[in-house]
Amino acid sequence: RWWATARLVASGYNTLMVDVDMGLADDLYAFLHTPPLSDYQLLFHSESFGDRHGNVQCGLVYCQDARPWGGAATAIYGYADRILRFMDTLEAEREAREGGPGA
Repeated sequence: RWWATARLVASGYNTLMVDVDMGLADDLYAFLHTPPLSDYQLLFHSESFGDRHGNVQCGLVYCQDARPWGGAATAIYGYADRILRFMDTLEAEREAREGGPGA
């Protein structure tokens, strides 16, 4: 979903990415499209405030009025890339522990 969102933002679309376990109790766009939130291109809700380890759990990510291939798209692509690199690292560690690829 991060790759898909990054591609949409890079193409100039406004996007809203929401976890399936989130409930919206009001008109979200009314909040997103009025100041101060309307002044930002990339907004996200972090479920990990106060986590001293910086655990990233983004239940809501909204991108509005971003330039195609601008900073918001670059940030989202960068996050997706870091997730995949981390997964590759985990696989390499597993292989090292178990004696090689496919072990």
